[in-house]
Amino acid sequence: MRVFNHTTADGLRLSGQLHSPKAPKAVLSLVHGFGEHQGRYAPMIDFLNGQDIAVVTMDLRGHGTSEGRRGVCHNYNLMLDEVGAQLEKARRTFPQIPHYLYGHSMGGGIVLRYVSEPARVEGLAGVIASAPLLDLPKPLPKAQAMFVKFLRKIAPNAVLPNPIPGSQISTLPEEQARYEADVLNHGKLGAGLAVDMIENGNIVLSRARLISLPILIMHAKDDKLTASAASKDFASLAPDCALHIFENCEHEMHNDTARDKVYALMRDFMTPRPADKLTTTADLTG
Repeated sequence: MRVFNHTTADGLRLSGQLHSPKAPKAVLSLVHGFGEHQGRYAPMIDFLNGQDIAVVTMDLRGHGTSEGRRGVCHNYNLMLDEVGAQLEKARRTFPQIPHYLYGHSMGGGIVLRYVSEPARVEGLAGVIASAPLLDLPKPLPKAQAMFVKFLRKIAPNAVLPNPIPGSQISTLPEEQARYEADVLNHGKLGAGLAVDMIENGNIVLSRARLISLPILIMHAKDDKLTASAASKDFASLAPDCALHIFENCEHEMHNDTARDKVYALMRDFMTPRPADKLTTTADLTG
C-alpha cells in the first residue's frame, strides 16, 4: 500500500491510498460513505487485489484522516471534484487498464451524480453503487426538513448530530462492534451537506436515462439508512444497469452475511463480459 495526498482548491489536504497487485488487470476508485473512511474497506481491497484488481481510495473532506470540519461540505461540487482528483490519480498511476468507479451510501450517490455529467465519464468502464443515497427510507417530518433547509441558508456549516448505530450497519455483532469502536467514524452532519445529499438523489434520478455506462447497483431490501426503492427506480430508468437486492442484511452488505456474493458480483462486473450480459436485471433473492 502506498499513500498519497491531494490538496483541494480551497486548501484542504486529503489522504489517499493506492493498493495494487503486481500485475493489475483493472483499477477501482473507491468512494466511502458518510461518517466513515477509506480504512473500513480493507477486506474488500484485499479480495480485489487477490483478483488482480488495483484499488485507489481517498478520504473525502471532513472524513477519516483528511482535513476539514467533520461532516461539513458547503457545496456538493467540492466532493465531485474530489472524486475527479481521485480518478485522475488512478489514471496517472494505472494508465493502460480499465477504470471503474465504486461508491457506497453517500459515496454511491456521489458516483452516480459524477457519471450523470457527460464531461466526467470519459475513460470509465463502469460504475458500482452500493446502497446509494438517492432517497431516505422514510421522509423527514416536514417541520424538520424546513428547519434544515433554513439552517443551510443562514449557516451551511452548522453541524447537526447524526449518530448511526452499528445495528443499522450490519446484522453481524462483530461488525456492529467494529463500526462503533472505530474512532475515525463520526456522527456529525453539516446542514449544507444534509440538504445537498437529498437534493443530489433527485438530480441523479432525473438524469438516469442519460447515463450510458454499465452500472451495477446493490442494495439491502430493508435498508434503514438509504432507500432500496430509489435504487429500483434508478435501475428501471438507466439504459445499462444491473440491480441486485439482498435479503436479511443491513446497509453495509459488504460487511454482512452477503459479503461473499457482493465481492463476487463486483469481481464479475469488472471482468470482461459478453455484451448480452450487460442488461438491466433484478435479483430479489440475494
